[in-house]
Amino acid sequence: MKLFLWDQSRQAADSRQLLRTAILQYETAKQNRTKHGEPVEESLFVIRQAPGGKPYPARPDGSPLTLQVSVSHTGRWWMCAVGRGPVGLDGELRSRSVKRSVVRRICTEQELEWLTADGDDEEQIRRRLLWIWVRKEAYVKYLGTGISRGLKTFSVIEEGNQADGFLTVDWRSVSEEAAEELETALYAPGECVEGMEWIRWK
Repeated sequence: MKLFLWDQSRQAADSRQLLRTAILQYETAKQNRTKHGEPVEESLFVIRQAPGGKPYPARPDGSPLTLQVSVSHTGRWWMCAVGRGPVGLDGELRSRSVKRSVVRRICTEQELEWLTADGDDEEQIRRRLLWIWVRKEAYVKYLGTGISRGLKTFSVIEEGNQADGFLTVDWRSVSEEAAEELETALYAPGECVEGMEWIRWK
């Protein structure tokens, strides 16, 4: 699985076209590594949307490809994950505040305890609530259900730590600015991140 990043302040680009470009980069890199396989032509797939809203690459006849993708965008940043297994990716600007009024609608009792475990500092609670939010979003994207599943029906914390299945995302190998500005969550049990790249926009 690979992660791809685009800065919309460089040049505004359509999300579907960015996703198509990321898929082509992923497939080209895979063919270069394995030294076999036919080149992937852009005309050989289209981007469809599943009932829950999750995009997926499909053949022109509508049948899905073996690739799995997840897309997120926030502020100037657009990002996606491309791989062979199910994946959920979500990112938010670290400066964002999640409304406190939604806390009891999205947090389990364990998560509520963790929010204030080290005191009532408002800034710390804001950061922790955002941390919870992006992980819940990543998980429901992985499922393909969207928030209709109910964000309070599961916990992203186990015994005070990040629940199993989440992978660490550090954008520093691609962009120091993205690493500083983004809180990113990636849910992909049994997978690993092979690398991160900028979208090579033409």
